[in-house]
Amino acid sequence: MYILVTSCSLSSLLTLQTGNPRNKVALQPGHSLMDWVRLGQSGKDLTGVKGVLQDVTVAQLAKHNKRHDAWLAIRGRVYNVSHYMDFHPGGEEELMRGVGKDATDLFNQVHAWVNFESLLQKCLVGRLRKNEGSKVDLSVLLFGSKKSNAGAKQVPVLPGPTVAEDSKPKGRVPVPMDWFQKQDVVSVVYYTKVTCPVVEVRLVDDRDLSVYVRLGGTYTLLSHLSLEEEVSWPCKVSTNDDTGKIELQLVKKLPKLWARLGAECSDNGTMHSNTDVFAPFLPYIVAGVTPVTHNTKLLVLRRRDCAYRTVPIGHHVRVRSNIQVVAALCPSFVPPEWQPDALCLMVKEYPAGALTPWLCSLCPGDTVELSGPEGSFSTKLLAEMTSLYLVAAGTGLTPMLALIVWALEGRGGWSLKISLNFFNRDEKDQLWSEQLEKLDQENERFTVTHVLSEASDDWVGRRGHIDESFLQELLPDIASDPTQFVCVCGPTAFTELTRKEKQPSIGDHILSQHRYPRIPLTSATELERTS
Repeated sequence: MYILVTSCSLSSLLTLQTGNPRNKVALQPGHSLMDWVRLGQSGKDLTGVKGVLQDVTVAQLAKHNKRHDAWLAIRGRVYNVSHYMDFHPGGEEELMRGVGKDATDLFNQVHAWVNFESLLQKCLVGRLRKNEGSKVDLSVLLFGSKKSNAGAKQVPVLPGPTVAEDSKPKGRVPVPMDWFQKQDVVSVVYYTKVTCPVVEVRLVDDRDLSVYVRLGGTYTLLSHLSLEEEVSWPCKVSTNDDTGKIELQLVKKLPKLWARLGAECSDNGTMHSNTDVFAPFLPYIVAGVTPVTHNTKLLVLRRRDCAYRTVPIGHHVRVRSNIQVVAALCPSFVPPEWQPDALCLMVKEYPAGALTPWLCSLCPGDTVELSGPEGSFSTKLLAEMTSLYLVAAGTGLTPMLALIVWALEGRGGWSLKISLNFFNRDEKDQLWSEQLEKLDQENERFTVTHVLSEASDDWVGRRGHIDESFLQELLPDIASDPTQFVCVCGPTAFTELTRKEKQPSIGDHILSQHRYPRIPLTSATELERTS
């Protein structure tokens, strides 16, 4: 059972009853604000779900639209307001206007100042899920079901880096946040409104929690807390690239309910220079190596300290070897059996390459240096799109995977149709072809077309290279439809040829950075040319 922890002064709640000029009806005796508070404390189940937190879809919410079965959503939370009808100062009719739907806009128009979290905390049903999402778990589809990782080599844990001593705060910024808990888990939620937030979480001595949020410019915001009790590492971090919502989930060492989250440290809410917080390169240890094809591997990496840094969709990291070669790679999915603080890179080996032979020779326990995330892609570019066309070659599929999951889960609140056009040399070079075909069959919003340039005689699919005729057939006439969006990722020769052979109907504005972004990084072919 989740416990919602909020705060609100009694005086502010009383204003709703006695000082708000919007009151429209005279409440019946026994239905004052204090009576409502007493009802909530009586032990009566006001949620209708016995207090068990639910994930509620839009379709499910719409079914609860009657006077005695009334649910509404405000800012991502769903409440059962059936019992609140007779206590609402604006009357039943006003409250029913928001029932069965997301009432956030209506609430903000009438009384956005009200602390609804405290007022309705005993009515909390759960969280609103904007979309039914994909029926297929893509990470499990690609890597298989979760299995025990007991035999894996343990990664040594070392003390984490600290902020440079000469870092001077640039002022204090309040950190809007909530926290929830169960007996064994505590969740901390930040509402940053930062597009594609880059977050670094550090845990020291099991209680000292630092959360750094890069604000997009040159500064980083620090949330620094001393937790009420000890927690275990790793920390599961979830981010919403559109809203900037960040959620941390930590496992308690001692299962019990906390009276409070903890205490703010003296530097909580301070601003710091990015260069003071984020080192250019950090050591990662190889936790696992998984073959994908005859010449492609997945490297599972973890920090050597109790720390984790997120990588937004479409962004990449730079890899630095001990032979002073630097190249960029786009992180892929992490196999589900690995810990949530892991980062996974897909690497295709080129025998004559400067870096990929070394990367593919790494074994568990070896060390590699990675930079922080780089890139300019934002999912907000897709805000008004209806169709997403992905053109990938080889390991250019890597950045597409996170984008596919994001689109299929409907995190932006709408349903994009996705068409993946995947180019490879021959059958043995195909990455996860069976899994992508299964996703095609089981999700009506996703289609995949495989194209091979040197296929065997047994191949029954498409053949050829990227050229004008292929583009004319695979891509729509998007020059006349601004709701179509195209992303290309692959070797430099592949992406440049795509530009050169583009359809005349696809204007340059479609292929510009703001309308046709080449999601940074790509396949190892491009890496060798940039090394």
